[in-house]
Amino acid sequence: GSASCHNTSVLYLASCMVPTALSASNLTTTTADVSWVASTTVPTNGYDYYYSTVNTAPTAATTPTGNVASGVIANLSGLSAGTQYYAWVRSNCSVSDQSTWAGPLSFSTVCNEVTSFVENFEAYPSGINSLPVCWSRGGTSVGTYITTGSLAPMSPTKRIYIFASGTTPSEG
Repeated sequence: GSASCHNTSVLYLASCMVPTALSASNLTTTTADVSWVASTTVPTNGYDYYYSTVNTAPTAATTPTGNVASGVIANLSGLSAGTQYYAWVRSNCSVSDQSTWAGPLSFSTVCNEVTSFVENFEAYPSGINSLPVCWSRGGTSVGTYITTGSLAPMSPTKRIYIFASGTTPSEG
């Protein structure tokens, strides 16, 4: 008789490694720096990056927003104030060899400074803590809440109600 062994495995080793640990820093109203930890092998053509206001991952066929030939920081500009963005980065080893996209990284640009105090609450849903972009809750006590709603009397139909309960701090 004869014996045969058919216990074989194939291990695929990627040639273009994915960057890791995406982060955002130096956020302003119109700019942000996106950085990452370099892949274990430095890609010949640097790193491609892609960003969007929609959290839909890019595919292999997606055209990158830009490329960083050397280094691990993409300086994004021309962004909109008070806007949430999503970013992805991939290694670009050659025209036909890129890693998968790392991400998404979510970050928001800084809000513009208030120059006039006018807000139309009609566009925001009713409910506790339903706030416009760039607004934040001013307290953390149990009795502090903000709500938009349509109870009369008001014009047009929505208003913001800010309430806080507690004691007045004493001076010592």
